[in-house]
Amino acid sequence: MISLQNGVVSSLPFLANFILGFIFGYVADTVIRKRIMSLETCRKVFVTISTVGPAICLVSLSFLPENATILSCVLMVLHQSFSAAYQGGISMSYLDISPNFCAILMSITNAVCTICDIVVPLLVQVIVTDESNKSQWTIIFLIAAAMYIFATVAFVFLGSGKVQSWDDITDKKAAVDSDDTENCNTDINK
Repeated sequence: MISLQNGVVSSLPFLANFILGFIFGYVADTVIRKRIMSLETCRKVFVTISTVGPAICLVSLSFLPENATILSCVLMVLHQSFSAAYQGGISMSYLDISPNFCAILMSITNAVCTICDIVVPLLVQVIVTDESNKSQWTIIFLIAAAMYIFATVAFVFLGSGKVQSWDDITDKKAAVDSDDTENCNTDINK
């Protein structure tokens, strides 16, 4: 019974992220469609929610007393809940800046994120030598919070909602001549 309770509690942050991802995405689309915010401003607001919210949760988590189990679980649910705002932010930015190459952009950034996913456990292994030592975990949570804040600042100052000039493929030699494509499709469809 304890493992079932542990499993349910462990799944709550991800369940919240799953449900709120749809809600944040819908809200972002509505805000843009009703022209409440510009596309770029909306993306930056949702990126800020999806990074600053979790950073605050991690900082708060690092200073909780060791016996605050329920509050720790609530903060982890909140962390993932705020993270779901990426559906209205960075998740759609690829399509905003490069409709023609958004899959390639997403692949590149996901590869970088995967490298981080590989490096972070190694960093934890180096810093956390005693898993019961709260001060060592505090260092990890504060590093993660700082990374969130860095990502926020970078996106707010460098992010764009405009299609980039390099996205234009009309003058590129790689673009297939439309006559050749029509002939090819005609031959296949006969």
